[in-house]
Amino acid sequence: MVNRMISHITSVCNNFPKNTMVFFPSFNVMNMFRCNDDINKINRSVFFEEQKMSQSALMDLVSDFKECGNDDGEGAALFSVMGGRISEGMDFPAEQLEIAVIVGIPYPKPTARQRSLQRYYDIKFRKGWEYTVEAPTARKLLQSIGRLIRNEKDRGIAIILDRRAPRFKKYIKDLEESKDLLKDIKSFI
Repeated sequence: MVNRMISHITSVCNNFPKNTMVFFPSFNVMNMFRCNDDINKINRSVFFEEQKMSQSALMDLVSDFKECGNDDGEGAALFSVMGGRISEGMDFPAEQLEIAVIVGIPYPKPTARQRSLQRYYDIKFRKGWEYTVEAPTARKLLQSIGRLIRNEKDRGIAIILDRRAPRFKKYIKDLEESKDLLKDIKSFI
């Protein structure tokens, strides 16, 4: 599965000279991808958000990435995490970001605290799953996708590499399954 996802990411990055952001559910999953040699097959500038990166280093990284999408830039790829500093608070208007690839669904970790909270909301409202898993996961997905569209003139395409994505159709109205990813992206662009 990891190899198929890397293949999709590499194909998107190498076939479309647009600034592309790849969001992972965690730094651990991102690092698993980063350690795979196939990631070196991406033929453009590639940037990685680091977990303990200082704010100034992060801003430099984002600035360099944005610059690759301006005017005659050939585009770059920025690897980040859902729920992180980049996915929930930075603007990437116009050509600064045109493709977002979501790798997996960012479900919360099944900790004892998480299970207790879910049980509490099940007892109290009969909506434990919705309140503690579904809604926070949908929020992270929407925040990441929201980096694409910052005003009414922006256009962008979000790709979710996870078969469970249809579970979030009520949150993402335009969600469609692709039978030919590269063809569908080309048609959109």
